[in-house]
Formats: sequence, structure tokens, C-alpha cells
Amino acid sequence: MSRSDSASEHSSDSSASYWEDVRYAAVVGGYATAVAADVPLPPPCFGWQELNGSQWVRKVLSHPKRSSTNFRMEPTAFYELHEMLINNHGLRDYGDFDT
Repeated sequence: MSRSDSASEHSSDSSASYWEDVRYAAVVGGYATAVAADVPLPPPCFGWQELNGSQWVRKVLSHPKRSSTNFRMEPTAFYELHEMLINNHGLRDYGDFDT
């Protein structure tokens, strides 16, 4: 057995534990940053609500800065693009998003 097999610090067991620690640190760091910035958050014990695609899009579009970050456009530009795709390119409604 080679040295790298027996003494590896990056075996699958330690790697899984490492990534769990990284994920936990990211969640705690994000929560601490949001609390420091006075961003309204639900209490951590209640968990997060899962959003479907159209709910997520609506939520992002309701915050112009988030819209610019996620879609690289202002909400008004997104809605104009949406209308153009409906009128000129055959976009159809397949969910609960207003088309």
C-alpha cells in the first residue's frame, strides 16, 4: 500500500466531513452577515420555504438589486423581454407565471 493511500488527509471520509464543516460555516457566516445588515430573516429553527421557479422569479424581481445580480437586468427590462417573447416568439404559459 502506498503512503498516499494509507496517510491521505483527503480520503472520502475526511473529505465528506470537511465539506459538511464548510457548508455549516457558510450558513453560519451568511446568517451572521444578514443579521448584521438588518435583513429580515425567519428564525433559523423554522427552516426555509421551498419556492418553485415562478415564485423564485417573482421574489427576485421584487428586489431591483437582486434582479440585476441574478438576471443582469432591471425588473422592467425583464418584463419587457417577457412580453416580447410572448408577442413575437411564441412563448406560452406553462405554469402560474403571468404570460
